[in-house]
Amino acid sequence: DLQVLPFGNKEFDIVYSSHTLEHFSKEEVPKVLKEWIRILRDDGELRLILPNIMWAAQELVNGHYSEDVFNVLYGAQTFNENFHKFGFFPENLKEILTKFGFKTIKMEFQGYNIICRAWRIKI
Repeated sequence: DLQVLPFGNKEFDIVYSSHTLEHFSKEEVPKVLKEWIRILRDDGELRLILPNIMWAAQELVNGHYSEDVFNVLYGAQTFNENFHKFGFFPENLKEILTKFGFKTIKMEFQGYNIICRAWRIKI
């Protein structure tokens, strides 16, 4: 359960998650982030890779209906837990992280991925 991790407070320099947070509901996302922040040192880095629903929306507008588009929106659905419950795009991700006290947020975009690095300190 990523909402209750078996680690001490401020134990890690980096907390890394790839294609995980979107599998939690809108209500669960803040709880998961709060737990990840609990184990992250004050000057530590949160690294997230998330599917970008803005990318998927633009692909649909442009008439591209690839499997990647539907995977970004709904998950691959290859097993019961492999469904997306929440969607991220640069603006809402920045807003969420800012509410959690992140002062430096850097994002890159590779294909349908948002690659985010965030710190609660100014860098």
